[in-house]
Amino acid sequence: MSQNNSTNVCVDIREELEAEMVDVYFPVIVYLSLFMMFGIIGNVFTFYIYCYKFEISTTQMFVVALSVCDLLTCAICIPFDIVLLHHSFTFSSDIVCRLMVFFVAIVVISSGFIVFMIAIDRYRLVCRPLEEQISFENSKKILLSLILLSTFLSSPMLLLHSQGNRLVRQCGNIGEICSLTKSWQRTVFPFVYYIIGVTSWLLIFIVLMILYSLIAIRIAEIDKVKKYRLSQVLKFSSIASQFDEGEDEETPPSIPKFRCVRRHSLHPTQTNFIFFVITLLWVTSYVPHFISIFWKLSVENFYDTVTQSDQQLSAFLLLSYYPNCAINPYVYGLCNRQFRVELRDLFHNIRALGRK
Repeated sequence: MSQNNSTNVCVDIREELEAEMVDVYFPVIVYLSLFMMFGIIGNVFTFYIYCYKFEISTTQMFVVALSVCDLLTCAICIPFDIVLLHHSFTFSSDIVCRLMVFFVAIVVISSGFIVFMIAIDRYRLVCRPLEEQISFENSKKILLSLILLSTFLSSPMLLLHSQGNRLVRQCGNIGEICSLTKSWQRTVFPFVYYIIGVTSWLLIFIVLMILYSLIAIRIAEIDKVKKYRLSQVLKFSSIASQFDEGEDEETPPSIPKFRCVRRHSLHPTQTNFIFFVITLLWVTSYVPHFISIFWKLSVENFYDTVTQSDQQLSAFLLLSYYPNCAINPYVYGLCNRQFRVELRDLFHNIRALGRK
């Protein structure tokens, strides 16, 4: 009888601690919920517009793939982590823990590879326009290969994360949590795995910055040549008009043509700027994540050792890559005029259907 009472008391204590941790994690939960909501909405519109409103191209294929990854992140991965924050003492399913962490890793790594391929595609289009480009069909094969590679690279997560126990005051390790596997945490394997991850991230960051720097230099050169040619044409038109007064009335209509050419020439620059911003967001979003990972690896029994405020901070840092997935579609909207036009037309059509 006394043993049953003791068990019930421990269960009550565990539930109280979990409710207390939900309050601690509440800012993180709200933060994730907002990005989840805006991310789902934004990525659905991005997927639809790039799939059905834009011309079929390699760039379009990569953008659609990135929006799918971002949508999966916002619709599945973020809710999973919200569940983990709600069940920091009572997460009992080892299979769900391993599979979901594995799935999150696949989606996140795939997103990184796609961002990298977008940079390569932009570099080839701008800096190597006369060479053979990545075809639409080849882009599909590349994406499939990237997903398979991401799956392979994510497979260690099936071992590194599992359902484990955590301390519940005087009741012992009766708490259940999905976190780094304690048996592996005592080995060098997790540290080596994440060191390889950080090194790969740094190399990708360096390559991406080099590619976009070369793209920026090339675009500046192209713009310089275009401005020079435009000034020569305008100079020639001005000289010609001095010899033939009859040309004066025909000259103004020619000016909009030059403006049209200039406006059209801005599209590649805007597109490259969009992808540069997305790349920068992706790269910077992982700095806090890796800080949190190595913080956890350096502290044995992290959740039983650190304070509640440290656990809250760790959660913020660990999940720092999620906002990037929600922000991407809004970067398209702010920086891409064609995207805004298509989105406006879509809303007009929806409104028109609602009136019928």
